[in-house]
Amino acid sequence: MRSIRVFSPWILAGLLALAVTSCNRQADRCSLRLTDEQLRNISVTTDEADQNSSSVEWSPLAPADATDPREDLARCLNARGAVLYGTWWCGACRRQKEMFGPHAELLNYVECTPQDQPREQRCLDLNINSVPTWIFQDGTRVTGRQSLQRLAELSGCPFSEN
Repeated sequence: MRSIRVFSPWILAGLLALAVTSCNRQADRCSLRLTDEQLRNISVTTDEADQNSSSVEWSPLAPADATDPREDLARCLNARGAVLYGTWWCGACRRQKEMFGPHAELLNYVECTPQDQPREQRCLDLNINSVPTWIFQDGTRVTGRQSLQRLAELSGCPFSEN
């Protein structure tokens, strides 16, 4: 464990962030990503004699740039207007979403046949007859399960499976 004494909660937060993450100095921005396990490794205490003084202890954490590339791709696809059209009963649709792991919820997904409801009007308007179908902001349309690398190429999103 490492320990440091600081005299302001804001300085404490800043030091903690700098200790566990990398910063993009050009954007003047730092991010801090902590799992529940990493949060358990952080201890902040206040000096009883000096209410304005705190100390923090932490275990070194993985840098923030060690994110899951599937999360970055899902966020980028969403930001660039890519839409995945599918159905709840389609195995290929389910497998396409599973390729993103827990980050599938970040995708812009349209359910074309909600259970016990009429077909989604957007799917009818766009003539979605086969699923999964991806439609990109430039109008490009691909049908069938796509590799993450192919989705990155079609959208212009960076992706590396490292």
